[in-house]
Amino acid sequence: MLICRRKKFCYICTPRTSSLSTSTWLMERFETEEICGYHGIPNAKNSYTDYLRFTTIRHPYTRAQSIFSWVMQQHYDAYPDLPKMEWIPFLRWLRDDAPGYKHSNKVMLVPQAQFLGATRVDHILRFEKIPKCYMNLPFITNLKRFPHINKGTRRKPELTEEAKRLIRDWAEVDFARWFKNDH
Repeated sequence: MLICRRKKFCYICTPRTSSLSTSTWLMERFETEEICGYHGIPNAKNSYTDYLRFTTIRHPYTRAQSIFSWVMQQHYDAYPDLPKMEWIPFLRWLRDDAPGYKHSNKVMLVPQAQFLGATRVDHILRFEKIPKCYMNLPFITNLKRFPHINKGTRRKPELTEEAKRLIRDWAEVDFARWFKNDH
Protein backbone atom coordinates (compact mmCIF):
# COMPACT_ATOMS: atom_id res chain seq x y z
CA MET A 1 0.00 0.00 0.00
CA LEU A 2 1.25 3.48 -0.82
CA ILE A 3 0.51 6.48 1.36
CA CYS A 4 1.00 10.17 0.79
CA ARG A 5 0.99 12.04 4.09
CA ARG A 6 0.96 15.49 2.49
CA LYS A 7 -2.11 14.84 0.29
CA LYS A 8 -3.57 12.37 2.80
CA PHE A 9 -4.30 9.45 0.51
CA CYS A 10 -3.67 5.70 0.53
CA TYR A 11 -3.47 3.65 -2.62
CA ILE A 12 -4.28 -0.02 -2.04
CA CYS A 13 -2.37 -2.01 -4.66
CA THR A 14 -4.85 -4.69 -5.73
CA PRO A 15 -2.85 -7.31 -7.70
CA ARG A 16 -3.15 -7.49 -11.52
CA THR A 17 -5.13 -4.25 -11.83
CA SER A 18 -2.41 -1.91 -13.13
CA SER A 19 -1.15 -1.38 -9.59
CA LEU A 20 2.51 -1.21 -10.71
CA SER A 21 1.71 1.42 -13.34
CA THR A 22 -0.44 3.39 -10.93
CA SER A 23 2.13 3.19 -8.13
CA THR A 24 4.89 4.34 -10.47
CA TRP A 25 2.75 7.26 -11.62
CA LEU A 26 1.83 8.27 -8.06
CA MET A 27 5.44 8.02 -6.86
CA GLU A 28 6.59 10.30 -9.69
CA ARG A 29 4.07 12.99 -8.72
CA PHE A 30 3.72 12.78 -4.95
CA GLU A 31 5.88 12.06 -1.96
CA THR A 32 4.70 8.54 -1.20
CA GLU A 33 5.94 5.68 0.90
CA GLU A 34 5.17 2.00 0.86
CA ILE A 35 3.73 0.54 4.04
CA CYS A 36 2.78 -3.06 4.90
CA GLY A 37 4.54 -4.31 1.76
CA TYR A 38 3.48 -3.57 -1.79
CA HIS A 39 0.32 -5.68 -1.74
CA GLY A 40 -0.17 -5.30 2.00
CA ILE A 41 -3.13 -3.74 3.79
CA PRO A 42 -2.86 -2.55 7.41
CA ASN A 43 -4.48 -4.96 9.85
CA ALA A 44 -6.05 -2.23 11.96
CA LYS A 45 -9.36 -1.22 10.40
CA ASN A 46 -8.89 2.27 11.85
CA SER A 47 -5.53 2.88 10.17
CA TYR A 48 -5.43 6.12 8.23
CA THR A 49 -9.11 6.85 8.81
CA ASP A 50 -8.67 10.48 7.81
CA TYR A 51 -7.01 9.54 4.51
CA LEU A 52 -8.74 9.05 1.18
CA ARG A 53 -8.34 5.35 0.38
CA PHE A 54 -8.62 4.13 -3.20
CA THR A 55 -7.85 1.12 -5.33
CA THR A 56 -8.28 -0.17 -8.84
CA ILE A 57 -10.30 -3.26 -9.73
CA ARG A 58 -10.41 -5.14 -13.00
CA HIS A 59 -13.09 -7.21 -14.69
CA PRO A 60 -12.53 -10.84 -13.62
CA TYR A 61 -12.35 -12.09 -17.21
CA THR A 62 -9.40 -9.89 -18.19
CA ARG A 63 -7.85 -10.23 -14.73
CA ALA A 64 -7.84 -14.03 -15.09
CA GLN A 65 -6.16 -13.64 -18.49
CA SER A 66 -3.57 -11.36 -16.88
CA ILE A 67 -2.95 -13.80 -14.02
CA PHE A 68 -2.51 -16.63 -16.53
CA SER A 69 0.09 -14.63 -18.47
CA TRP A 70 1.84 -13.57 -15.27
CA VAL A 71 2.07 -17.12 -13.89
CA MET A 72 3.25 -18.51 -17.21
CA GLN A 73 5.93 -15.81 -17.58
CA GLN A 74 7.10 -15.41 -13.99
CA HIS A 75 6.97 -18.89 -12.54
CA TYR A 76 7.95 -21.39 -15.18
CA ASP A 77 11.39 -21.90 -13.56
CA ALA A 78 10.15 -22.22 -9.98
CA TYR A 79 7.10 -24.30 -10.93
CA PRO A 80 7.90 -26.49 -13.92
CA ASP A 81 4.37 -27.95 -13.99
CA LEU A 82 2.70 -24.58 -14.50
CA PRO A 83 3.83 -23.77 -18.07
CA LYS A 84 2.49 -27.12 -19.20
CA MET A 85 -1.01 -26.04 -18.24
CA GLU A 86 -3.25 -24.84 -20.97
CA TRP A 87 -5.84 -22.12 -20.34
CA ILE A 88 -8.80 -24.27 -19.21
CA PRO A 89 -6.77 -26.53 -16.86
CA PHE A 90 -5.18 -23.36 -15.45
CA LEU A 91 -8.63 -21.90 -14.72
CA ARG A 92 -9.65 -25.10 -12.92
CA TRP A 93 -6.44 -24.90 -10.89
CA LEU A 94 -7.13 -21.23 -10.08
CA ARG A 95 -10.76 -21.96 -9.13
CA ASP A 96 -9.59 -24.76 -6.82
CA ASP A 97 -7.35 -22.32 -4.90
CA ALA A 98 -4.14 -23.12 -6.78
CA PRO A 99 -3.24 -26.45 -5.17
CA GLY A 100 0.49 -26.99 -4.79
CA TYR A 101 1.31 -23.30 -5.25
CA LYS A 102 3.55 -22.39 -2.31
CA HIS A 103 4.87 -19.06 -3.59
CA SER A 104 4.62 -16.04 -1.28
CA ASN A 105 2.73 -14.17 -3.99
CA LYS A 106 -0.38 -16.34 -3.67
CA VAL A 107 -2.22 -13.08 -2.94
CA MET A 108 -1.90 -12.44 -6.68
CA LEU A 109 -4.25 -15.38 -7.36
CA VAL A 110 -7.21 -14.55 -5.13
CA PRO A 111 -10.35 -12.68 -6.21
CA GLN A 112 -10.20 -8.92 -5.64
CA ALA A 113 -13.04 -8.91 -3.09
CA GLN A 114 -11.20 -11.54 -1.09
CA PHE A 115 -7.96 -9.54 -1.28
CA LEU A 116 -9.66 -6.34 -0.07
CA GLY A 117 -11.82 -8.09 2.53
CA ALA A 118 -13.49 -5.58 4.84
CA THR A 119 -10.96 -2.84 4.10
CA ARG A 120 -12.56 0.59 3.83
CA VAL A 121 -12.14 1.91 0.30
CA ASP A 122 -13.48 5.36 -0.58
CA HIS A 123 -12.97 5.17 -4.35
CA ILE A 124 -12.96 2.04 -6.45
CA LEU A 125 -11.68 2.81 -9.90
CA ARG A 126 -12.10 0.53 -12.91
CA PHE A 127 -9.01 -0.73 -14.71
CA GLU A 128 -10.91 -0.51 -17.98
CA LYS A 129 -11.24 3.27 -17.55
CA ILE A 130 -7.59 4.02 -16.75
CA PRO A 131 -6.26 6.68 -16.86
CA LYS A 132 -9.39 8.87 -17.16
CA CYS A 133 -10.94 7.47 -13.98
CA TYR A 134 -8.12 8.97 -11.94
CA MET A 135 -9.57 12.41 -12.60
CA ASN A 136 -12.26 11.45 -10.05
CA LEU A 137 -9.66 11.75 -7.30
CA PRO A 138 -9.54 15.20 -5.65
CA PHE A 139 -5.73 15.49 -5.69
CA ILE A 140 -5.32 14.75 -9.44
CA THR A 141 -5.25 17.79 -11.70
CA ASN A 142 -3.85 16.28 -14.91
CA LEU A 143 -3.05 12.92 -16.42
CA LYS A 144 0.22 13.73 -18.12
CA ARG A 145 2.48 10.79 -18.86
CA PHE A 146 0.47 8.02 -17.24
CA PRO A 147 2.70 4.96 -17.65
CA HIS A 148 1.10 1.68 -18.50
CA ILE A 149 3.67 -0.96 -17.76
CA ASN A 150 2.55 -3.98 -19.71
CA LYS A 151 5.12 -6.72 -19.42
CA GLY A 152 2.91 -9.29 -21.09
CA THR A 153 4.08 -10.74 -24.35
CA ARG A 154 1.75 -13.72 -24.55
CA ARG A 155 -1.39 -13.71 -26.65
CA LYS A 156 -4.52 -13.54 -24.49
CA PRO A 157 -6.33 -16.84 -24.14
CA GLU A 158 -9.80 -17.10 -25.61
CA LEU A 159 -12.82 -16.43 -23.39
CA THR A 160 -14.93 -19.41 -24.35
CA GLU A 161 -18.16 -20.16 -22.48
CA GLU A 162 -16.32 -22.79 -20.42
CA ALA A 163 -13.58 -20.27 -19.57
CA LYS A 164 -16.17 -17.69 -18.52
CA ARG A 165 -17.96 -20.24 -16.34
CA LEU A 166 -14.72 -21.23 -14.58
CA ILE A 167 -13.80 -17.58 -14.05
CA ARG A 168 -17.27 -16.85 -12.64
CA ASP A 169 -16.83 -19.78 -10.24
CA TRP A 170 -13.38 -18.54 -9.16
CA ALA A 171 -14.33 -14.84 -8.88
CA GLU A 172 -17.90 -15.27 -7.65
CA VAL A 173 -17.30 -12.71 -4.87
CA ASP A 174 -16.06 -10.12 -7.40
CA PHE A 175 -19.09 -10.62 -9.63
CA ALA A 176 -21.42 -10.35 -6.63
CA ARG A 177 -19.75 -7.19 -5.33
CA TRP A 178 -18.95 -5.18 -8.46
CA PHE A 179 -19.90 -6.96 -11.67
CA LYS A 180 -23.47 -8.16 -11.10
CA ASN A 181 -24.56 -7.39 -14.65
CA ASP A 182 -21.33 -8.40 -16.37
CA HIS A 183 -21.72 -12.17 -16.66
